Amino acid sequence: MAGEFSDALRDRNEITVTVTGRVSGRDISHVVWFVTGDGTVRLLPVRGADTGWFRNLRASQRLRLSAGETSVTVPATIVTDPARVGG
Repeated sequence: MAGEFSDALRDRNEITVTVTGRVSGRDISHVVWFVTGDGTVRLLPVRGADTGWFRNLRASQRLRLSAGETSVTVPATIVTDPARVGG
């Protein structure tokens, strides 16, 4: 993850996630909780796989993460294995 973006994550517990709508094709943004570790940002949809932004992410596999004025567009790795999700 880019150093500038990593710096922007300090002292935050929420970031803005922007995904492309799977039907509309428009950018849709949501504020979500996150955790970091090993240079990775992990997001957990509160309502699970039925969360709209998560369904959109599964369709596009890319998202923009924004922390304050700093943003980064990254490919997504979707984890559905319960053993890895719970870890």
